Amino acid sequence: MSGTDSPSDGEAAADHLATSTHDDLTRVLDSGPVGFVITDKSGVIEWVNTTLLDWLGRSRDELVGKRTFQELLSAGGRIYYDTHVRPMVHMRHLAKEIALELVCADDRRLSVLINASLRIDDETGVETIETFVVDATQRREYERELLRGRELAERSEARLQVMYDVASGLAEAMTVDEVISVVTARATRSINEARCAIWLIDAARGTAARGGTIPDDEGGPPDELDFPDGGPALDQLAAGGVVVIGDLESGAVDYPLISQWMSEAGMKSAAIAPLLANGRLTGAMTFGYGHAHDFDEAEIRAAMALANQAEQGLERARVLEAERRSKRHLESLLEFTKLLSAALTLDEVIATIVDRGQELLGATGSRLALLDATGHTVRFVRSGAAGSNGHPDLELSLDRRSIGCEAIRINFPVSVESRDELAHLYPDSPILDHPNVGRVVAMPLRRGDEVLGAWVLADSDSGPGGAVDLTVFGLFAEQAGQATQRAALHETEALARAQADVRNEVSAALNGATTIADVGRSITLQGRAAFNATAIAFFVLDPDDPSVLHLETHSGLEESTVAAAQTIAIDGQLVQLLDRKPSPRFVDGPSKFDDLLDATLGTRRRGAAAVLPLRVAEHPLGLILMSFARPDALSASIRSALSGLAAETNVALVRAREHDSDHDVATTLQRSLLPSIGDVDEQWLVTTSHEPWSELLEVGGDLFDVTSFDDGRLMLVVGDVVGHGLAAAAAMGLLRSAAKMQALVASSPAEVIHGLHEFARVTPGVRFSTVCCVEVLADGAARYSCAGHPYPVLRRPDGSTELLDGGRSPLLGVVETETTDATFHMEPGTSIVVYTDGLIERRGLVVDEGLERLRELVSEADGATGGLDAPSLVDAMFDGNDREDDVVVVCLTRRASEPAG
Repeated sequence: MSGTDSPSDGEAAADHLATSTHDDLTRVLDSGPVGFVITDKSGVIEWVNTTLLDWLGRSRDELVGKRTFQELLSAGGRIYYDTHVRPMVHMRHLAKEIALELVCADDRRLSVLINASLRIDDETGVETIETFVVDATQRREYERELLRGRELAERSEARLQVMYDVASGLAEAMTVDEVISVVTARATRSINEARCAIWLIDAARGTAARGGTIPDDEGGPPDELDFPDGGPALDQLAAGGVVVIGDLESGAVDYPLISQWMSEAGMKSAAIAPLLANGRLTGAMTFGYGHAHDFDEAEIRAAMALANQAEQGLERARVLEAERRSKRHLESLLEFTKLLSAALTLDEVIATIVDRGQELLGATGSRLALLDATGHTVRFVRSGAAGSNGHPDLELSLDRRSIGCEAIRINFPVSVESRDELAHLYPDSPILDHPNVGRVVAMPLRRGDEVLGAWVLADSDSGPGGAVDLTVFGLFAEQAGQATQRAALHETEALARAQADVRNEVSAALNGATTIADVGRSITLQGRAAFNATAIAFFVLDPDDPSVLHLETHSGLEESTVAAAQTIAIDGQLVQLLDRKPSPRFVDGPSKFDDLLDATLGTRRRGAAAVLPLRVAEHPLGLILMSFARPDALSASIRSALSGLAAETNVALVRAREHDSDHDVATTLQRSLLPSIGDVDEQWLVTTSHEPWSELLEVGGDLFDVTSFDDGRLMLVVGDVVGHGLAAAAAMGLLRSAAKMQALVASSPAEVIHGLHEFARVTPGVRFSTVCCVEVLADGAARYSCAGHPYPVLRRPDGSTELLDGGRSPLLGVVETETTDATFHMEPGTSIVVYTDGLIERRGLVVDEGLERLRELVSEADGATGGLDAPSLVDAMFDGNDREDDVVVVCLTRRASEPAG
């Protein structure tokens, strides 16, 4: 053979090197530390390395040419891969650091990161996707180990600092509460994370009140414990010993009462150290566990040392508090006098007395009892602004058994030493509803020798040594009486100014009203307050019957009156009233309008009334009727203001009618975009739910359509257009029309989806939409095809469910793609749920959790109506949570039996 017919030695060496390099690269890819898989552009696996097969527990024959990469992922991962990863790879040729979960052959979940890239053969143009898969499990475990190590180090350092922290904290604590807060917060970490609390003993009452808090107060001990007969634990503490209960079983023998309290609080072991001041037991410090614990000597010594520190801090704080209390009483009286001087109205004075007075005096509860002008009724106020903060005023007859009424009757202070004594002597006292009542004192408010009312204060402490100093309280009450008298003189003027301000607000509201409902709210809600009316009714002309007025809004009417006054005919007096030049009519006694007023406003508390006809040019618009409690309420200024109200309402009504007309047109146009379901074969039940995200629109970006054919076949289409609002609604209309046309002419769901792919490629606003099409024949045979859409849920008669994950293709218009059908069968009693992603996706809920929740609800549905109910399913999925996207749900059920005739 000549030299030209055979390769040279150099060429042979090069071929050998190339072959060797290719073999080495193949070995690295096949058995390297990362998984590697090659798929065609639709996701079908063409090659997979041994590493990934080992992770999955599967063989190459199971996967190559038979499964797609998406089928190896969790359900949520498959949706994310179809809707995000594949479009990203096709558009950008690369997707990096995507966190997913692989489902192994034994159903284990494997956390991985993938990097996918699109490769296009230069010669053939064939597209393949190469994906590297990295096991993320060890990295997550390493992160958790680092966190555990850090927590252990921090806990060790905290234990070393506990004693120093308590000492340094007590040096700055100036009050009993601050001492307790420092000790309980910092000593909790001292004895192996035991729960810590401080109890202050009241020997006279035989109680111990918990002064500290514990980290997880739920299920903890009560705030106060009773031990009227003492006991062995109390004796040991009084002698300076520490009570140790390692477990409840043994502790119940020696300390039955404490063991009972521990059991109720969920505690299994505890160490209790005494707080001793000059040999007197003042309290105890407890360290507890929710499990049995063997307290060692070091822990007991630490408990005793911490208790000694706590008692020293408490004793110092008590002395300081006594000094500060004496100084504070003098300063608080001056502050209270300044506050009352700045209060101009009665409400401001009441706010100062009830709220700030209680605070300055150190009381826990406060009520103000004001005697009315008749001298027979007492109004009790429990908050600064009368009737505010959800606490309405309470009116009582002066002869009721209330401590406030008693102080007013005898014009002398009245005091009781406990809640029990108050409930026995004065059971009608409103202060009893306060949660923290010990001693209660009622001090009269005087104007000279005349009694204006009484000020009632509650202490948290019982007995004569309560927090409130009675001498200081008497000085406060003297200042309060003078301020109340001054404010009452200005109340009439202030009320007139306030009503003038509200009338201005009514005018502003009417100027801004855009609908008839807005006009009605402005008149009935703000207008009633503006004119101090007892009741108000607003009637408008019925647009369908110009001879009738109907009740639009009202305020202050009795239910029976409202029911009888829904409509009134324009005849008799109303014809004359609504003439060409109507004018307001004012009634302060018997009149020809009594029948009309009785029928519309009722007779309760009506001393005067106003009849305000509404009319523009030749056209009557409506009627305003108002009642007032006093016959002299309609002064000249009030009548002038009411005439102005009628004129402003006329203008607002004309504007509102034009707005409502425009709104009706817009609403009609939007509703024309909504589909309607025609007659379907009686063996099928179709229920739907369409919930747009925006409250301002009747439609959203999600769509559905159901087409019924003469041969009993049904074609169901559900889709989701990208975006929200009006633009998405418009695109939805285009896509729904295209889907309807395809459903009528296509021979299969795959053809419908293929046609919509082509439509999306040339139609702005429709691209990247998701669509699912389902076709069901009369005999129950069914097939479906989905373009990037969430998996439909199939429910069988036995309640089992299945996610239909076949017939997949990408989002509409993303790439040229083939579409396929997948099949299933609907025997009688079977249902299918097709929905948009707004049903299963929202903040705080991952897709897999949403899918599982949906399957549970579908499986548990009772089907009492013959099939699944879409609106009920939507309500159950959201369970009161706000929607964050448009939602469409269509439920199709093949009835289990023929419907009853």
